[in-house]
Amino acid sequence: MPRSRSTTRSRRPDPPRPAATPERPGGYYRLLFDVFLLFHVTRRVLGDVLAETGLSAEDFGLYSLVLQEGAVTPGDLVRWTGLRPTTMSSMLRRIEARGHMVRIRNPNDARSYHLDLTPSGRDAALRALETFWPFMNDVDARLGGAEWSYRLALQDVDTVLREAGRLERRPYRLSSIPPPSREPQALIARHPGPRL
Repeated sequence: MPRSRSTTRSRRPDPPRPAATPERPGGYYRLLFDVFLLFHVTRRVLGDVLAETGLSAEDFGLYSLVLQEGAVTPGDLVRWTGLRPTTMSSMLRRIEARGHMVRIRNPNDARSYHLDLTPSGRDAALRALETFWPFMNDVDARLGGAEWSYRLALQDVDTVLREAGRLERRPYRLSSIPPPSREPQALIARHPGPRL
């Protein structure tokens, strides 16, 4: 009697993933490739962490800058982020369309304006911070509590790249000693809301 064929196919096993171990040294890559990988991994992980807040990783970065620095000009954001002006304009239009950002005319120059978060934009940023902060505490724990040291090293890379690319300095400079409290309440207290 002939054998009957099964109608279900056996599933092939997934191919083995390349090991991220010393067996696969990345010595021929350079620092900027590591930064490239880190940028995309950060964007992905942060996007996943913030998914329920309605903010993308890029939006969260801009909201955080404005929340920390207060009213800023579009030029400030371009200089600090290194983004092209057209890219920044598109991002700002999207945030303004949500009602999260407002333009404030410069009383000293009618041609220029500042940007600040609206109350709803501030609320969105604070909700995102409530999600972001515990995640970053977990990252810090995974780094053995050495987040500040890693930030200092990244600041050095950032400084060199900005110098090499003839870009403006970042809006802040880390000191060698971390502040006594890095809880979000300190950030929130600095920016009570837009000055309309």
